[in-house]
Amino acid sequence: MTKFLLIGKCRTESNPSSAGGVIVLFEQLISDFTRLNKNFEILDLNRRNYLLPNLGVLLNYIKAMIKLPFCDIVFFNGTAGEYKYYSWFFTGFGKLFRKKVVLRKFAGNFDHYYDHEISGLSKKAIDYALKNADINYFETMYLIEHFKTTANNPRWFPNVRSVSDLAKKNNPFSKRFVFISNVKRDKGIQEILEARKDLPATFIIDIYGPLNYDCPSHLKDAFKMCYKGVLSSNEVIKTLQKYDVLLLPTYHKGEGYPGIIIEAFAAGLPVIVTPLKGIKEMVTENASGFFVNPKDSEALKQKIKYFTSENYSIYSEQAKNDFRKFNNEDVMKRIIHEIHL
Repeated sequence: MTKFLLIGKCRTESNPSSAGGVIVLFEQLISDFTRLNKNFEILDLNRRNYLLPNLGVLLNYIKAMIKLPFCDIVFFNGTAGEYKYYSWFFTGFGKLFRKKVVLRKFAGNFDHYYDHEISGLSKKAIDYALKNADINYFETMYLIEHFKTTANNPRWFPNVRSVSDLAKKNNPFSKRFVFISNVKRDKGIQEILEARKDLPATFIIDIYGPLNYDCPSHLKDAFKMCYKGVLSSNEVIKTLQKYDVLLLPTYHKGEGYPGIIIEAFAAGLPVIVTPLKGIKEMVTENASGFFVNPKDSEALKQKIKYFTSENYSIYSEQAKNDFRKFNNEDVMKRIIHEIHL
């Protein structure tokens, strides 16, 4: 039976309720391999799970040298920084032992990172990994296009969610809008607050997420009214069920396919978002949601007011339709087939 070495970051043992998107995705992969009865071992790259975190990279190299010779397929999952430290090592060591090497890049900022933020040996190391891996998975289609001449066998592995975990929303439209993400300036928080202060009191806008935002004085009252705190990962879905539309007017540079958009679609929530490269691939304009330009609170306010009891059900159904391309069960069938070819 084919044995996989799954490499990525697991949640911090000392704070298991706190897990970012890349940890959630890697844990989803582990869950899928378990569900599909695959034979695998895990190599955890999270240095916070070591007694000596500063030696984490070295310890991961050592653990890889022990585990890798006894597997058949090396499956590395990483962010841009992890590619810099590890991709070349896992690819080179895998090839040394004639293993199949699969690389998966999380998030959507890799083109800018590769073109502008690294050089010299770091860039050559990533080049080596991209050119010598058997399969290179990218989260977005625009990254596949960007790396089509650099990466061997580039393929699509989008952010995904399992439909079995997501109940559909069937409530009537009630003018309830929600933001769920990191609460910081470049996620569009200020634009949401600016839009909120000019809306009638019948509109509800609630904000959830880890707080990293210095609210200006003229918006503090609005923020105090809207901010509802931090959600654990298992609270997100049932919270979405209480609302009608997701707001994510982000201009964060690292956006790929935000998982909260996928979760909103699965629950039947249309979205109001910014047309960043990755998000444009997810949302069907004037169907599963609407685009507003970054930092345009007036446009955001107008789109919020556009939804009505009469038109809402049409957008809700289209949101559910757009979820299909991010359905974990369907995507994993394709991924496993490609890896085994």
